[in-house]
Amino acid sequence: AWSLAPLQPTASDVLSFSGPTAQYGNSCMAITSAGVPHIAVDTAAHSVELVFGLAPVKRCADVRDPVCGLGGSFGPLPEGDWVFSSHDERDSLISFEIPFHVGPSLPGDSMSVRWNSGETAPGAWSLAPLLSTRSDLLHFSGPTALYGNTCVATDSVGAPRLVVDPVGRTVELAFEPRPIIPCAMIYEPVCGLSGTLGPLACGEWIFFSHSVHDSFISFEIHFRVGPHPPGEHVPAVWIAGETGPPAWTAERPACGMPSNGIKLAGPTALFPSACDGNAALGGEPFIAVDHATHTLALAFQGPPQVACPDIYAPVCGLQADVLGLENGTWTFNAPTLAPPVQLTFIVP
Repeated sequence: AWSLAPLQPTASDVLSFSGPTAQYGNSCMAITSAGVPHIAVDTAAHSVELVFGLAPVKRCADVRDPVCGLGGSFGPLPEGDWVFSSHDERDSLISFEIPFHVGPSLPGDSMSVRWNSGETAPGAWSLAPLLSTRSDLLHFSGPTALYGNTCVATDSVGAPRLVVDPVGRTVELAFEPRPIIPCAMIYEPVCGLSGTLGPLACGEWIFFSHSVHDSFISFEIHFRVGPHPPGEHVPAVWIAGETGPPAWTAERPACGMPSNGIKLAGPTALFPSACDGNAALGGEPFIAVDHATHTLALAFQGPPQVACPDIYAPVCGLQADVLGLENGTWTFNAPTLAPPVQLTFIVP
């Protein structure tokens, strides 16, 4: 029988379906007989329909590779009462109507994640902003292998979802296994995943995933949720070359620089270019200045550029000139670097 799961999803869930059809000699014969299957979503009427478009009339190979049944996924959908249906005149087994209800997203459950259409994936896994507040939504994206369509991708690695652990302060991009079901032989390629997560409680967090089925899905990104430092934002610039400074330092001003300023500089990982560095760390780097608490924080303004030019102009480190600091003891934090950096210095 035709089935849909879950029947009480939230507004961040992806729903999976499957059901019977007549048996066909191969996929080409199925498409020629019943049509090209695809999902049509009407957000105004709150309906999802499995429809069958006309296929070009062509001669199918006389090869027996039987197919019988359809399966796939759709969503997330807005909240409300919905109906999933199909009534195909050419195949009497494709006739069903399944009502279901979409409720609000639940804290600590999955949020929003989807497969990216096309044959080109983002260059690396990224999350932005890496320094956020409790009211922010964070955006992520990253590469996967190339799959023929969403059904094939889900069969290969599982149904993607986000799992939030508020105690351990982790967000995992997890993949829920599902029974292997026949996928339509339609080339609608997907390559990469993207979505949103949050809002989250204040603290140091880790966003991670390690898929055993797709080597591209392996990453660990550290980020911080808390009050965003007020005050001005000072741009930081990448340090060119393959060797960065040995450690983070806050140096006294050089000749000609105001005496109430400092030069911050320190190492990062080696990146092929500044664009690649921005993509990996979440956006354009800057120093956030909080005069009330005498703190500086390295942060990144996203979203980062998705595709970087294939040019090798290596960078390894960041630096910034921060002026207008009051006299006294200051603290510089870079919680998103690996390892995190905390540096205390005095402005005389």
